[in-house]
Amino acid sequence: MNKSKMPLKSTHIQRGPATTPSVTPRPAAPQTVARRPQPAGPAAPVQRTTCACGGELGADGECAACRERRMSGQPPMVAGVAPIQRQPTDEAVTEATPAQVSRSMLQRGPIKGGGATPGKGEGADLIFIIRAPDDQYTNEVTDYVKTVLKGQSFTEVDNLDDIFDNLARLKARVNVVDVIEPAIKVRRIRIVAHGSTTGDVKMMPRGEKSRRWVSPQEVEAYAQNPMAQSTIAQVMAPGAQIEFWGCNIGAVPQSGAAWAEAFESSFSATSETLKIGFDEFARPADQGESGQSVPGQLGTWVLVTHTDQIDSRSKQLKKSFNQWILGVYQQLAANGDILPIKRPAERLPYMRDLFNRAGGRIRHILIEQKSTKKEVRPGNQKVWLKLWKATPAPKGP
Repeated sequence: MNKSKMPLKSTHIQRGPATTPSVTPRPAAPQTVARRPQPAGPAAPVQRTTCACGGELGADGECAACRERRMSGQPPMVAGVAPIQRQPTDEAVTEATPAQVSRSMLQRGPIKGGGATPGKGEGADLIFIIRAPDDQYTNEVTDYVKTVLKGQSFTEVDNLDDIFDNLARLKARVNVVDVIEPAIKVRRIRIVAHGSTTGDVKMMPRGEKSRRWVSPQEVEAYAQNPMAQSTIAQVMAPGAQIEFWGCNIGAVPQSGAAWAEAFESSFSATSETLKIGFDEFARPADQGESGQSVPGQLGTWVLVTHTDQIDSRSKQLKKSFNQWILGVYQQLAANGDILPIKRPAERLPYMRDLFNRAGGRIRHILIEQKSTKKEVRPGNQKVWLKLWKATPAPKGP
């Protein structure tokens, strides 16, 4: 019996408190994931007399039923094995064929709230990640920003002071030749951090040695800082937005009001659980090779972490991988994790490069609804937008 090459999917959620060692800020430019395993050896040839699903083998190497499934964008069937299904949160997006997804993206335009979706109006989009080096959720979001959101400006910080110090560098200034350089305007800021059900945000305040929960009252007090107010007045563009990429605080109006006041901008956060999901690809383990079991699949499997491990093997494995990763492209684009690539010929090279930079784990954002445990991605706009609570910018004096 032949084994199939099937994608794996899982998620990571916010974990408990973690201590924070002193860490030198990383550069803002995204970095390539260092993990790059050596190519695996070629697989032994297999003489096939029947299709992988057990049906009658056609001249093109597959039966009529599998050919029909492939042409419609569905995963292949394997005798005695059910394909691993995507999470039901993708709803119509996962049920549609690639062609239908492409048409859908063209019709509805940008995905509101998607990771790659630009902010509104003129100005820069910034991401501030509040450090938590030993926390899995924070590390997964950081890797998502560095790999999937390649090219977006991000900075790792410890607290509000660090955020405002970075913003202050964008204020108007007189350069070395006594020419006034205007301020750089910011249209959207995303803050990655942990939020509590009481509206607190986890960080390490300046002058303190450990991370703790900072209350909405402390954020309100910070908003009265004259230096912070001066920075915001110069840097934030009209209609600027602040998004909190963490859990819970969207359910606490006082927290939303405090953060909106601190940045003098509208503030949005979810009251649910923000998570990072990922797609991975596994190949069948060779005879005698150590592997892992996959629910619903026969035999053992080996996770692929670089395309070298695909290209050094059979043409059929490479074909299956390319089909899978183009399906991942459709999902990422349909959910706003990446911007659609207009030229079809450029999609596969882009995704193979992304797969390598991500070490074989291509991440995406989603929200888990607490009441139902249902997971929702941005492509489900009707539900996604309802899960975010917006606080308008404070009115002027």
